[in-house]
Amino acid sequence: IPALVDFAAETYKDKPALQIRRGGRFFQISFQELKSRSEKVAGGLVAMGVSPAGRIAILSENRPEWAISYLATLRAGCTAVPLCYQLKTHELRHIISVVKSEYLFASATHLEQAFEITEGLRFFKGVISLDGESELTLADLIVKGEDAQSLPPMPSPEGLAVLLFTSGTTGKAKGVMLSHKNIVSNVMSVYEGLSYDSVDNLISVLPLYHTFEATGGMLSPLSKGASVTYARSLKSTEILKDIQDSGATIMLCVPLLYEKLLAGIHRRLKNARVLDRGLFKTAWGISKGLEHLRVRPGKMLFKSLRKRAGLQTLRLMICGGAPLSPEVGLAFRRLGFTFLEGYGLTEASAVVTVDREGKERLGSVGPALPGIDLRIENPDKKGIGEIAVRGDNVMLGYFEDPQKTAKAIRDGWLYTGDLGRLDKHGYLYITGRTKNLIVTKAGKNVYPEEIEEELLKSDFVKEVLVVGRTDPQTKRERIHALVYPDYEMIDAEGEVKGRAYTKEEVEVLIGEEVKKCNEGLSDYKKMKEFELREEEFPKTATGKIKRYLFQEKALKL
Repeated sequence: IPALVDFAAETYKDKPALQIRRGGRFFQISFQELKSRSEKVAGGLVAMGVSPAGRIAILSENRPEWAISYLATLRAGCTAVPLCYQLKTHELRHIISVVKSEYLFASATHLEQAFEITEGLRFFKGVISLDGESELTLADLIVKGEDAQSLPPMPSPEGLAVLLFTSGTTGKAKGVMLSHKNIVSNVMSVYEGLSYDSVDNLISVLPLYHTFEATGGMLSPLSKGASVTYARSLKSTEILKDIQDSGATIMLCVPLLYEKLLAGIHRRLKNARVLDRGLFKTAWGISKGLEHLRVRPGKMLFKSLRKRAGLQTLRLMICGGAPLSPEVGLAFRRLGFTFLEGYGLTEASAVVTVDREGKERLGSVGPALPGIDLRIENPDKKGIGEIAVRGDNVMLGYFEDPQKTAKAIRDGWLYTGDLGRLDKHGYLYITGRTKNLIVTKAGKNVYPEEIEEELLKSDFVKEVLVVGRTDPQTKRERIHALVYPDYEMIDAEGEVKGRAYTKEEVEVLIGEEVKKCNEGLSDYKKMKEFELREEEFPKTATGKIKRYLFQEKALKL
């Protein structure tokens, strides 16, 4: 991976590589500066005695210093452990403890938490502040590493580069091990499958701890000389302003943000003059009527609308990380945008398929990228089966879990746990999931068993099933709990209080238990609704609850 940066620095030199708005203007780092600073920080790590192949964590929002810390860690011969800053303190501490991270890079925003999650860990050597509010800072490492001669040889392609945890709850975390070869091969596949180069500028919105962003939104554009602009926040207005002011040409995001952008366009139309709304309706009809011929008149018809929306410089929108409503992608295409969908997973470094420009198929996530094989295991009569992936992008395995690794990777094929079908042109259509994993619209992975385990700690809960359900209004997947209360315990509690609980009071009691459980969960894992059962769940012969039977209404919290 560091070799990608070396090549880019040699080729693109003083061209801006990374930029972010600070103090009303864009702070920029050139390709040569990115290489120089990451090497000096790497030298500083080596000078401080970091262990060969040691692990170094990163806890920060998107910013140029995140990329420098990541690249420096790899150049020092170590393994990067990007951390999800949305996890709770005990979840982060568990990850740090499991991987035995020696150092932790942290931004000022997360500095206090960084000290909290590492306090008292004997193997831990220090928190490195990306800013200036600490005893040890990124600037200190740059000074210590002025002599780049102390750097070790370039890492081996087969060496462990990144360790990513798909879950953070104690005892449930799954660490995905990706090698330099895994990631670099995926970077090359993305470049061959998409059209971008040094004239492009990608707006980076998704968190960099997300493999989709690290590979597709950082390493891939940088390897070909494209600039990366970090959005200030996830606020739609600020993202639009950053796109407009930076002249961003490429956007890589999850469905949730594209839905927000489209909703913003619709709001503007509602407030527009009657004449303008009429013109839009006519243009929309023309664009819709010609789409079956693969003609895209929207590029000219809606040029002024895209400009008013602050999106006039964008030439390419890419969506992945979670299922997208076909209507959303279709709407952007009708408005004249090149809108592509893709599919992937952390275990595949992370991009597996993506639409090809001008050859998109409604409802499909595109064909496999070059260098990646795709097949459907045990397809049914409709051609639907488990999606399996093969290629140099397939992970080394799960950290310290050979059993899960052997189950996931068989004969070189990664069994994804996702269901899909391939058409005669090799385009993939996702139809569901074989795993219990819940994927939110923001691309967050939620493991039901984690939440169930926490809720079962309540004395008043006997059985629980956590499922994802699609909200009929928003079409977003929400976290729901189906609870079979421990009525014996509730009756006993009623005897102590000298009265029996009514049905309504049981609902209130369980609601309070759900809220208590939510307090210890990350925001995206919180249960939004629950429902009560009067009897135990139906189970299989082995005593497992039949999850597929449950998809009804719930009580809102």
